[in-house]
Amino acid sequence: MLRFTTQPYSGLPALIVLLILFTCAVGAAAFHYTERSMVALAGQSLSVAAANIADELDRLLYERYSDIHLLAQSEAFRHPDAEGMTRHLRAMLEAYPVYVWLGATDANGRLIASTDPDLIGREFSERPWFQAVKLGESLYVTDAQFSEESGGVASVSFSAPLYSPAGAFRGAVTARVALPALADIFQATAKVFQAQTGPSVGLEWQFLSQNGDVIADSFLHQEGRVNVQELGLPSAKLVALGKTGYVEELHVRRGVPVVTGFAQTRGYEGFAGFHWGVLVRQDRTDVVASIRTVLWKIGGAGALVFVPVLGLLLWATRRLQHEQQELHTQTQARQRATEAVRASEARYRALYDDNPSMYFTVDRAGTILSVNSFGAAQLGYPVEELVGQPVTSVFIPEVRQTVQRQLAACFDSPSQVGRWESRKVRKDGSRLLVREAARVVQDTAGRSVCLIVCEDISDRERMEEQVLEQRRFLASIVENLPNMVFVKDAKDLRYVQFNRTGEALLGYPRETMIGKNDFDLFPKDEAEFFTEHDRKVLASGTLLEIPEEPILTRDGSKRILHTTKIPILDDDGTPRYLLGISEDITERKRTEEELSSYRLHLEEIVKARTADLSAANVELAREITRRAEVEHALRSSEARFRRVVDSNMIGILFWNEAGAITDANDAFLHMIGYTRQELQAGRVDWKKLTPPEYFQLDAKALEEIARTGVCTPFEKEYVRKDGTRVPIMIGGAGFDGSVSHGVAFVLDISDRVCAQAALRRSEEHLRLLVETTNVLPWEADAATWRFTYVGPQAVPFLGYPVEQWYRAGFWPEHIHPEDREWAVRFCEESSRTRDHYEFEYRMITADGRTVWLHDQVSVVREAGAPKTLRGFLVDITERKHAEAALRKSEAQYRAVVDHQTEMVCRFLPDTTLTFVNDACCRHFGKSRDQLIGTSLLALVPESQREMLRRHLDSLNATSRTMTAEREVVGPNGEQRWQEWTDTCICDTSGTLVEIQSVGRDITDRKQAEAMRRQLLDKIIAAQEDERRRIARELHDQTGQSLTSLLVGLRTLGETSSLQEAHEQARTLRRVAATTLDEVERISRGLRPSVLDDLGLDAAVQRLARDFTKTHGIPAEVHSNGLQVERLPAAVESALYRIVQEALTNIAKHAASSHAWILMRGTSEGIQVIIEDNGRGFDVETAWHAVNGREPLGLHGIRERARLLNGTLTIESSPGQGTTLFVHIPLSPTHREGDSR
Repeated sequence: MLRFTTQPYSGLPALIVLLILFTCAVGAAAFHYTERSMVALAGQSLSVAAANIADELDRLLYERYSDIHLLAQSEAFRHPDAEGMTRHLRAMLEAYPVYVWLGATDANGRLIASTDPDLIGREFSERPWFQAVKLGESLYVTDAQFSEESGGVASVSFSAPLYSPAGAFRGAVTARVALPALADIFQATAKVFQAQTGPSVGLEWQFLSQNGDVIADSFLHQEGRVNVQELGLPSAKLVALGKTGYVEELHVRRGVPVVTGFAQTRGYEGFAGFHWGVLVRQDRTDVVASIRTVLWKIGGAGALVFVPVLGLLLWATRRLQHEQQELHTQTQARQRATEAVRASEARYRALYDDNPSMYFTVDRAGTILSVNSFGAAQLGYPVEELVGQPVTSVFIPEVRQTVQRQLAACFDSPSQVGRWESRKVRKDGSRLLVREAARVVQDTAGRSVCLIVCEDISDRERMEEQVLEQRRFLASIVENLPNMVFVKDAKDLRYVQFNRTGEALLGYPRETMIGKNDFDLFPKDEAEFFTEHDRKVLASGTLLEIPEEPILTRDGSKRILHTTKIPILDDDGTPRYLLGISEDITERKRTEEELSSYRLHLEEIVKARTADLSAANVELAREITRRAEVEHALRSSEARFRRVVDSNMIGILFWNEAGAITDANDAFLHMIGYTRQELQAGRVDWKKLTPPEYFQLDAKALEEIARTGVCTPFEKEYVRKDGTRVPIMIGGAGFDGSVSHGVAFVLDISDRVCAQAALRRSEEHLRLLVETTNVLPWEADAATWRFTYVGPQAVPFLGYPVEQWYRAGFWPEHIHPEDREWAVRFCEESSRTRDHYEFEYRMITADGRTVWLHDQVSVVREAGAPKTLRGFLVDITERKHAEAALRKSEAQYRAVVDHQTEMVCRFLPDTTLTFVNDACCRHFGKSRDQLIGTSLLALVPESQREMLRRHLDSLNATSRTMTAEREVVGPNGEQRWQEWTDTCICDTSGTLVEIQSVGRDITDRKQAEAMRRQLLDKIIAAQEDERRRIARELHDQTGQSLTSLLVGLRTLGETSSLQEAHEQARTLRRVAATTLDEVERISRGLRPSVLDDLGLDAAVQRLARDFTKTHGIPAEVHSNGLQVERLPAAVESALYRIVQEALTNIAKHAASSHAWILMRGTSEGIQVIIEDNGRGFDVETAWHAVNGREPLGLHGIRERARLLNGTLTIESSPGQGTTLFVHIPLSPTHREGDSR
């Protein structure tokens, strides 16, 4: 009996209506929120505008408040001149249009000066402002009010008293500021506001008194007639409380909603202000006009899209209520296909188990379904123990989540091959690094499983770790060296390596340097200099040291380097690279020059050390759209309905020509997945169950039924209710030989079809297994070496077509010539005596490259003799390259460390030394064997050891590198200073393993710094002495003379007699001349003008005379060859200061009775000899008498001479006087020009 159920999808129209209502509600809420946000932004802008207007009002009234003070104290009001007062008041009125009237009264309150002539003579004595200032108010201010003198408009008054010079009240001055004139403040603010919001926006404003009266209005001008507080206006009440902000309210006059910003004036500095309220309002419709315009546009566009889509949804709903889809089932034996699958699996089982790679198949949950024998043996498990375990259990814990993500990615992209490297853990706990390739395949049951092929690359990892460790160690040394290290190619001298110090020194990034030679980077003369020495090193094959090498950096500065160049040779002795190590000695040279320049420019430093020497903008932007949300909702709804359609399929057994299934048995309904209720409801249609590709078969079957009454069974598919297809074999017959209705017999053949598909998948699975691995399986004849089988990777392996591999002699012919003889012989001997063996050799690829191969061979024997060879070829070229790179890197960086001028060492956290270079041995005076194994603390003084230990303890994973200066014990027990950069070396867990340190000796720099500090102290002391001397002389002499001159000039002005005036004038001239002489003498002490005017000879002559006069020691000057032409200014100044310093030393230390100065000029230079007959001294003893260094006076003379490429020679002995010989060479250019 047929049974019916209700129609499905009856609730879809209601769901669509609810979706529409929900979308509209969300849109309305979004519009309301946006509108409120725009109102809030507009209110904030209006509040800011009101606050700006209030601030401008405060500032303008404060200016008028200050004006009345200045007006009352001006010169025009100090005298009782009415006309002068009136002119001054009118000038004020013209200068400040904000004033409407100004006036002044006498002491009785009568107006005597006014900008309005009609008011002169009026009485103001009873006015409050007059009474207030008369009673002592310094300034009286009244709030806005209407008065006759302001022309009937509201104005603010400012009044101040007028006093006579004796302090008596003489009247008052008063001014009126009209409130309409203050409207300009709003207009300026309105322009700024409209520039931000648009010129069409209309603004209204009002000024309110403290009690709410309108004192200025931009529209109706209701000044003094309306009190908006009494009208209940919210903004007026809020502003009266002193608040600043905005409020939404109804316009009192027009009754429309507005947004009002409000603020209150608060005074300015000493001016308390009137606490007026400022209201600025804008219609709410203007604020939200833009959003409403956008809403109408979005609504129109949404209607154009939404209405057709709505119609389409309703049409699709009707179709879903009437459409049904089809499903087929079939049955058939699958024995033949199952046997074929088993045969195929057996054929590849040997390949699967014997392959030297690990194979795993896992399901989506990560459970191991199978594993080959080699893989299980590698991990130390039996195969049975691994199957069923999570695949992550054979990985180390740190990578298990990563493996799970990789497997998930493979299942998400089944057509892609996933490749990664990870670590597995054996049963005994040991680890191995593997390279894995994974791909999703179908197993025999049709399930998606992941095939994982793993190759053990632990050997490669160990080799790479050795390479990386060696590189890190050596690269860390090179990178942290304070010296520039570079490597050039020996062929064309192009830079191939450059360290960080070199980048900082020359200013070139290493990317710029690499691949270029010196001619690309430096000036031609420098490049030729560098290249000449490079060629010399490469030709000789020995080390070359260049003490000073000038170089021009990228920023144009000049640096001086101390460079060592070393050739790096190949195994056959041919130069391969050129290693250069350069130390920047510019600072050392500069320090020496600075030590000299401190003394050289002492006077200039003294002179130099005595000399002396906010807007805001607001921006508003908002973009609104709802179209994307509507389209997204529609797409989501359509996708949801499509999924419903795809999951709703039905089918039949008794049919009619129109496609309806009128009845069916339970077996058929189960086959297609429909219920009997659905069948009775008429939802099963055999035509709709049939995919389109079978329509032609159905048509032929109906034709056969029409001719014969029955049809021959044929295979097709039905679509089940759940959307899957079921393969069937169907045959049928028409009732009464008619095709209008009939019966069909359906047989499910799914098992047979699945078996056939499983066979294809198994073959594909095994093909992928072979293709996924990077191992090439092969089989060959043991007698002829001719391949009988090679895997599909043969072509990419060496690049030869597969056909060539099967050619006789292919294998020995393509072995590298150097390996061919021994490889063939080894294979012959091993095949006779062993069943399994391995070896490594090289082969030549089709494109001429050389690749390294690891060959694993198994021997198949017949009657004890080798018959067939089977094996696997593995490409190990990368590993071999890594080994070669390690050897090359070790040789290259070993040369850097061994020839480094900087000290390099490594030590354990307990300070035990593990490595030292040659420089380290030289600086400490010990051999490598003496240093390694000892404690670093033994090399520093005991007082410094605790500090060094604290410094080393501060090194950790976050502070990996630190630089510190250390005091150490030198080879002879002396204390020296060194600068060390310590870098910690940590393992993967962040634990400190070792410390690497790079150092340099800075003892000379420390001594230079000490000398610099001593010179600086000397300079500062000299400055202070010079200042005290100049101050004392200016006060005691020049100041007294100027005082006398000033008193004399004052007396001269009071003299009535002409004769007395002449006498005083002559006296004043003598005082002025004396003052001028004193100033000239002080000036000569700073820098003698005679040196600039007359030259060195005249300046030294005067210096000798002054010396004799001051110290009583005769000083004779003899010169020759200096009168013809002037010397350069620098030479003259230096020689003058040398003579001056020498005479000072004679006066202080020599106890001499005579001094002689000889200056002689020749074509080669200038010689100056200063001699005295004093006590003399031992030169060798005195030269190092001051802290191990020469005395500062002599040091200054030497440095001045050295800066001019000159020399200083001293001859002296106790009791025999002293002679200084100074020689300054002059080049032709010095003779030709003067640097003045």
